[in-house]
Amino acid sequence: SISKTSLQRISDRRLVQSTSNKIIVAGMSKEIEAFYDEGEYLAGKSTTIIMDDSIQLKFIYAILNSKLLTFWVRINFNSLKMSGGFINVGVNELSQIPIADCKSIKNTIVDLIDLIIVRKKINSEADTSDLENQIDLLVYKLYYLTYDEVLIVDPETPITREEYEQN
Repeated sequence: SISKTSLQRISDRRLVQSTSNKIIVAGMSKEIEAFYDEGEYLAGKSTTIIMDDSIQLKFIYAILNSKLLTFWVRINFNSLKMSGGFINVGVNELSQIPIADCKSIKNTIVDLIDLIIVRKKINSEADTSDLENQIDLLVYKLYYLTYDEVLIVDPETPITREEYEQN
């Protein structure tokens, strides 16, 4: 553990990053691995840090961790894969990700992320898959996927055609 005073002596910028809301993205992984932090962690050297207001961060965090983005990365960054299927994820790769925006869907996604955060604070092992599935559904809608396209992205989706088309 490094103290804030010690960190400030090393770098004011790193101190601000460590105490701010942010998304920390793993620099080397098989898919995008993003972690939302409310100013508790100091990101490692081989990570990318995204900073913004907390609502926008939570929205981006949901997109980055969605099944749709995992699928998109697999298709669009396939040529970047190294041995073992790993890709180097940095600012360049992250800047290529299309982030759609719809205020009503965004607000609902942020509310679901807040519920996940609360559940995980109470119990870090809490099962939040029900909320994650709701987020995936909203992300599919945000990007105007048809149900048949959802099945391509996630053949094992728990969402039925009827549920998807009535929402």
